[in-house]
Amino acid sequence: MDLPGELMGYADAKARLAVAKAVAPRVGAAVEGWVITAACSGWPIAPSNPWQPTPVKDIPPILITSTSKDPSTPVSNARGLARQIRGSHLLIADAYGHTAYFNSECARTAIAKYLLDGDLPPKRSTC
Repeated sequence: MDLPGELMGYADAKARLAVAKAVAPRVGAAVEGWVITAACSGWPIAPSNPWQPTPVKDIPPILITSTSKDPSTPVSNARGLARQIRGSHLLIADAYGHTAYFNSECARTAIAKYLLDGDLPPKRSTC
């Protein structure tokens, strides 16, 4: 119910599956995002909470983190969120895995400094 259906019919699903298999031949396109997309295909009720700009205003500086190789949430999502939240700082860890905190010592250190002392890395940082 959070997002509109993405598939435009069988031909669209078949074409997307072919691309996914070409990009990730070892997993046969068996990824969480595909399962969610396919499961919601044809859902007869309009989304009640569709994607929209993130309504964050009048907050202290916020730290947004991501890994460069997150299999669940692309780094482009973190960049997009950082563009929406004025004054935010984005730290991208050059690491594999979902969440920077669990997959990068550098990110863990920066996150701890932010949470404990309020210290932020430069606005657009990598480690």
